[in-house]
Formats: sequence, structure tokens, C-alpha cells
Amino acid sequence: MLYEFALDPTVLSNWQSVRFFLDRFGIEYGRMISRFPKHWMRMVYEASANCREVELSRIVERLAELKQNRDRVLLNSARIYDPTIEWLENAEAANAISPFHAIISRCNPRGCPSVLISDDIYDATPLFHVERELYITSRAAVMAQAVSPLLLASKEILFVDRHFDPLQEKYQRPLREFVRAAVSTETTRIEYHLRGDLPSSLYAEEFSQYCHEALPGILPSGVELRLIRWGQRVGGREFHARFILTDVGGIQFDPGLDEGKAGERTKLNLLTTAAYDQEWSKYQNDGIHPAATTFSLLDEVLVIGEA
Repeated sequence: MLYEFALDPTVLSNWQSVRFFLDRFGIEYGRMISRFPKHWMRMVYEASANCREVELSRIVERLAELKQNRDRVLLNSARIYDPTIEWLENAEAANAISPFHAIISRCNPRGCPSVLISDDIYDATPLFHVERELYITSRAAVMAQAVSPLLLASKEILFVDRHFDPLQEKYQRPLREFVRAAVSTETTRIEYHLRGDLPSSLYAEEFSQYCHEALPGILPSGVELRLIRWGQRVGGREFHARFILTDVGGIQFDPGLDEGKAGERTKLNLLTTAAYDQEWSKYQNDGIHPAATTFSLLDEVLVIGEA
């Protein structure tokens, strides 16, 4: 679904490799490049320094695009890096402690099964090939693990499920695991978007009361969650699909963000950039995006975690 790859900076030492790999990485492709080490970008620039002027110019331009969209392509890595040994040795040592999905390098001198040789990779190569769709058991911990790379790469996170009920544990448990996987010092916005005009919807006062009673205890201390209820406009777009949308990409959940019964499965689908842009715009009430003309804002509740 969404996997972290360690990519040897020296692989990107020519235009052909830069174009091949950077065209295939990003959230919508299911592949993220680990920022391993923290100065990975600088190492890539150094690797391409000896290219001819025209080739170098193309590489620099493409790396500038990568830098501009780094949150959609690069994933921060907290792994230890020893500058006294080679990158591949570092990657293999880090992989033994906290595995990457795969390591991409120019060679594999120690025969590590996690290492893919860059010149031998094509789209269908095992470990490199990833599916945009994924079926998982609909249990809270499994759901959170499947989307954790997206959550860790994001500063703004929107949960979208029209039927969310703050009193039902089948919604509480996934929300708790999602937020635990997401919260970092860089997280600035967490929201839950749902319908407030269904026959089963609570009155505004009841909804606020139940949110404040049920949710603070499942959220980490100090974490703010804003719950926003929308109404369907006559002739407007239907509020139906379920998503986790972030400032860098999105995943659709079918049938929803609630926990299923034993044996039930949930289908996850990575959104293309076009589909993501369309869905993200629906839930922005900032005067710029068309949320006000898509749905009708009914009420908001702010909950602060106490767990």
C-alpha cells in the first residue's frame, strides 16, 4: 500500500536513474524514499556533481522539484547513521533493527535479501512492485499500521466518515490507534468530518456532550481533535466515501473507518493526485476552497485529549 524504501544516493548519479526512480516514488505510487540519513538530499547532489553540464542541469532541476514536494516523496527516518562506514552498510544495519520495505543500491556484496540492485529494477520487480489497493482485516491496530507511513509524513490529518459515532467503540478504537500513529511535534491539525443531518444524527448539544464525555480519554494528552459536521446541500455532491486525507496525500477506506467484526476485511485505495486534490478541497473551510458550496457547515466540537 505505502512502503518505505532506502535509496542509495549514489544510484541517482545520472539523469537516466534520476528520472526512472523519481518518476516512481511518491505517496500516490505507494513508495516513499527514506530520508536516510537526514542529509540524504545533500548526498544526492554530491553524487551527481561530476555529470556534464546539460545532464547536471536536468538533475538539479528535478531535485529542486523533489525538494519542493518532499513531504509527498520523502519520509523522515529516525534510524542511526554512522558516517564512518558506507551508506549500504549503514542501511543493512538499520534494516536489521527497523526494516525498510527494501533497500535499493548499485550492488549487493553481502547478498542481503532486502537489497535490490538498481540496474536490475523494473516496475514488476518483486519488492519494488506495490499494489495501490490493499485488503486488510478491519481491526484497529492493523488499520493504523497500514496507513502509518502516510500519517507520519503529514502535518494536517482529516478523518472522513459520515457515520462516525463518538459513543461506539468500533469508531473509538481505530481513532485512538490512528491518532497515536500520527501525533508528532509537527502535527498541526487533526479533524474528523461527518454528516450531521442524517435521520440518526444527534442534536448539536447531544453531539457536543457525548464527544466531550467519550473522546478525551482515548486521545493523547493535549492533542486537539476538531469534529466538524456537514449537511447535504440540495443538488450538491454526496457525502458518502470514507477517507483519511492529509496535507500530502490520501487513502480511501471501504466500507469505513470503523472496526469490523472478526473476519471482516477493509479495502484501502491510494488516491491519485487528481482524486486527492478534489477530495481535499471539499473539507477546507478557509474561504479559498469550495467547501462552503459543496456541503453546508452545521456545527463544530473541539475535544482535547487527556489520556
